[in-house]
Amino acid sequence: MEPVRIKVYGLLPLTRRRYLTMQAVGLVLLLALFVVWLGFAGVPADHPLRRIPVAAWLLDRLPLILVIVLLWEAVETAYVLRRFARAEAEQRARPPASPPNP
Repeated sequence: MEPVRIKVYGLLPLTRRRYLTMQAVGLVLLLALFVVWLGFAGVPADHPLRRIPVAAWLLDRLPLILVIVLLWEAVETAYVLRRFARAEAEQRARPPASPPNP
């Protein structure tokens, strides 16, 4: 039986394995970004990075942004995994295709 493929984001037909691999890579990138933030968390107020408004705003709010993205990804993953389960159940319910008669 061929693995089930569903369109994720309406664009990419993915198998469950490929989707979970993509999600794992995203989680690793989020964690790496958090580790980078930890390196800059103690930046004093007179540091040159703090003089750039966007950088100062990001340094202050990055943990909140990361938590929101992490929660969003968890909800999306649950939704997509349910879609995979439904598609796999439909595939199992279909009778197997009979081979053509020679």
